Amino acid sequence: MKIMKIRLVIWILLLFWVVLGYAYFKELFILSVPFFKAKYLDMATIILVAIILTYILSKIIDIVLLKAFKKILKQDWLAKKLLPLLHNIIIILVWVFAIFTTIDLLGFNIAKLLTGAWIWWVIIALAGKEAASNLFGSLSLIFSKSFKPWDIIRIKWIEWVVEEITLSNTKLTDKKWNIVYIPNKNIIVESIENLSQWRHRKNEFIFPIPLSISSKDMKKLIKSLESYWDKAKKDLTIEEYKIMFDSIGTGVQNITFMYQSSSKSDNVKLKKNIYFDLKDILDEQNILLIAQ
Repeated sequence: MKIMKIRLVIWILLLFWVVLGYAYFKELFILSVPFFKAKYLDMATIILVAIILTYILSKIIDIVLLKAFKKILKQDWLAKKLLPLLHNIIIILVWVFAIFTTIDLLGFNIAKLLTGAWIWWVIIALAGKEAASNLFGSLSLIFSKSFKPWDIIRIKWIEWVVEEITLSNTKLTDKKWNIVYIPNKNIIVESIENLSQWRHRKNEFIFPIPLSISSKDMKKLIKSLESYWDKAKKDLTIEEYKIMFDSIGTGVQNITFMYQSSSKSDNVKLKKNIYFDLKDILDEQNILLIAQ
C-alpha cells in the first residue's frame, strides 16, 4: 500500500512537470522556430497527459478497492476470486473511456473510426470467444459454490482434492499427488460429487477367503469382526457397518466389510487403520487371503 501511494505521488508530480514543460516549450518554439506548428505539440501533450491521468486514476482505484475489501479478502475465498475480475473490468473501462476521449480531443471522428475498423471487431470477437466461454464457466462455478478449495470431489469415479479455483481453470490433485488443471468451462459440464459435503463417508473392503473354512471358524470370525465394529463405532466415529458374503467362486468366497463414517479427519488414514485392524483379525485366526 505504501509503495502504491509513493508511485501515485511520483506520477502526479510527473503530470505537473509535463504541464509546465508544455507551457514553456510552446512559447519557446513559437518565438525561436518560424516553421513550428503548435498543434503537433498540443496533440503530443494531450496524449501524454491522457496517459498519465488514466494511470493515476487506475492507481487511485487500486487503493480504494484494496482498502474497501481488505477485511473481506482475508476471510472470503470467493471475494479473492471476484475482486481481481472486478478490478480488471473497471481498469479496462477506464482505459477504453480514456482512449476514446483522447481521440475525440485530437479532433478525429470516433464514429467513422469504429465503422472502418469493423474487421478488427470481428477478429477480436473470434479471439475472445474462447476466453469469454471460460470466463462464464468460471463465474458459474464460483457462484454455484459446488465446491471450494480443499474439498474432496469425485469426477468419473476418480477422487480429487480441489487445491485452487481460478478464473480460468481448477487445480486438482489425486491420491498419488498427480496434478491436473481443468478449464472451468469443461468442469461445469461434468457430473461432480462433493464428498466433503456428505454427512457420511462410505467405504468398503473386500477380502477373498478360502471356501474351505469350517462353519465353526466362520462363526468365530464373524463374532470377532462384530466385536471389532462395535468397538470402532465408539472409538473411530463409525456409525453403521455391514458384513456380507458374496461372489462365491471356485474355492473362494468374498467377505465384504462396508462402513459409514462421519469423521471430518483424514479419511485415507482412517481407512488404512481399519484395513490393518481387519487384517490382524484374519491373521489371528490363521485365515489366509486368496490371490485373485
